[in-house]
This record gives sequence, structure tokens and C-alpha cells, in this order.
Amino acid sequence: MSRILSVVLTFVLLLFFRLTPSVNATPVSITSGNLGGGTFDDLAFIIIGNGITLHGYESFPVTLGEELATGHLSERIPTFNLNGVVVLQPIFMNFELSFTPTPLLAMSPFAPGVAGSSVTEPFTMTGVLSGANFTPIDFVGQGTFTAGWFPREGPDFGRQFFSAQFVPEPPSIALLIFGAIGLLVGFKHFPRASRATFETNKKSF
Repeated sequence: MSRILSVVLTFVLLLFFRLTPSVNATPVSITSGNLGGGTFDDLAFIIIGNGITLHGYESFPVTLGEELATGHLSERIPTFNLNGVVVLQPIFMNFELSFTPTPLLAMSPFAPGVAGSSVTEPFTMTGVLSGANFTPIDFVGQGTFTAGWFPREGPDFGRQFFSAQFVPEPPSIALLIFGAIGLLVGFKHFPRASRATFETNKKSF
């Protein structure tokens, strides 16, 4: 039983140290949150990672479609909220989303089949908080990206929209291997422990 317990504790410690980076560990992995906006709309975001929560908004450029069509969406945000505290210049938040180029968003909304259409695909993100007298914080994320045009019917015709939903990083191969080893060792010793318990209980009757 003690060997099984030691294996389980080892696996838990490995998981704990993976999810709890040291002070100097970079980058921070984003585990949840979302950001989104559109033409003539503010960019709204909440990004949550291990030890950091970023949220706020920023005005988007009119060239949104041109950026989305290249497969990159980058923004420099001068004012945001970090862990419940408003952060002002000279500290900036910079991030860039990368995804498969989307020519649809560079087309005219008057072209047949464009209005009301959208695309959904995976994305990755890199970002950094940096500024004068501030230790930079790098962060990375990934998830599902959706972008498109509003339908022809309605007041938003001719405008684009997008949203990015963050998901946790998949477990690393090393972590999966350690977990599998722990389970195999546990299953290997469990029957032996069960037989010993059965024999002890049988003698007590």
C-alpha cells in the first residue's frame, strides 16, 4: 500500500510543479478566457492564466479585415486591468493571434455568399506585458477562433466580427507517460494488496 501511495504522491507532485511555475518561469500559459470585437467596435477581452488575470477593452482599427486576411491579429493595449489593478502607461500589453489566413474577410460584403458567412479554426497566441521598470511577463495561449461578416439583413451589414475562445494547453507527453507509469504500477500491486487483506480478514473469522 505504501508503494502505491508513493507513486500517487509522485504523480501529484509532478502535476503540481508543472502547473505552478517559479517566479522566473516564462511564459505563462493561458487556460481560459476570450477576446472579441469587430469593425468600429471595441476589443473586449478577459485572459486568465496561472497567476494572472487580464481584462479590458481597446478601440479596434478600421483595417480589421486586412489583418484577419493575413492570418495575424496584433494589438498594443496601453490601459488594462491586471489581477484587479488598473495598469496605465508606460506598461503595455502586446499580443498576436496566429491562424490560417482568411481571404473571406478581405472580400467585399456585397460579393455573393459573403454576408452572413464565417470561418472557425484553431489559433495560437503569444503576448507580453512590458514597460519601464517592469519585469516582462510573457504569455501564450491557444483555442478556437471564429470570424465572419454580419448578415445582409440588419443594421450591422457590412461589418466584420471575430471571437477567440481560449482552452487549456494539452498535457505534455512527459506528464502523460508519468501518469501511465503510475497507473501501471498501482494496478500491478493492487491485486497483491487485495489478496493480503482477504487472507487477514479470513483469519479473523
